[in-house]
Amino acid sequence: MTGSSAGIGLAIARTLAAEGVRVCIHGRDAARCTAIVEDVVANGGSATMVVADVDADGAPARIADAALGQLGAVDILVNNVGGRVRSGMSVDWFAIPPALWTETYARNVTFAVELIHRLAGPMRTRRWGRIINVASVVATHPSGGVGEYSAAKNGLVNLSLGLSKALAGSGVTVNSVSPGLIQTGAADKWLAATARDRGFGDDLKAAEQWVLANSLRQTVHRWGMPQDIAYAVCMLASPSADFLNGINLHVDGGATQAVH
Repeated sequence: MTGSSAGIGLAIARTLAAEGVRVCIHGRDAARCTAIVEDVVANGGSATMVVADVDADGAPARIADAALGQLGAVDILVNNVGGRVRSGMSVDWFAIPPALWTETYARNVTFAVELIHRLAGPMRTRRWGRIINVASVVATHPSGGVGEYSAAKNGLVNLSLGLSKALAGSGVTVNSVSPGLIQTGAADKWLAATARDRGFGDDLKAAEQWVLANSLRQTVHRWGMPQDIAYAVCMLASPSADFLNGINLHVDGGATQAVH
């Protein structure tokens, strides 16, 4: 699975490994990936790794070929790589240059498409497979900010439904998971900034409660954790989930405000 050396991706990889899946860890830091593989193995799981910068030319091909070379076959593809190309830049819609829309789409959608082209065919031949794309709640509920990211993730959701129809009757299911606000390193930085802006100083707990009451407006009164997404992905990857196809599963603590 892509982007599995930290945050949501790491939680997914660990959970799948605990369920007996032989996982291929992907990240940019060789030392980090090695440590994760060693930890998975120490806990009774099986793991390999591939190191590649997702923004480098030919990265999807290198990742797919390395995974196939090490695993022999890929039955479950989790496209978790994504995010904003410049995570620290303004969220203002009009402050995001058009060129970054193209780059963000490439990272979130085109990257997944290239992996799917290389890995879906053998799944179809074997008459079994799972393709799970990690999108975002902003794909279907944009806030007005981070427009390039919201649009790209919407493309990933659309891709998932379309691909599920293209693979109809093949034994390969395609679904997307849309996380809400999940407590990762990036979210922690935003929370720290919120604490300062709201006069809470270094009290991140107070900032967290303020966000829950005034910003997220969830029906579950806690922040999401990477493990919440991992459980959802693990369920969709299960042989028992073969009647779930083409869905976009919101895992957002009840933040969704619309009927789909």
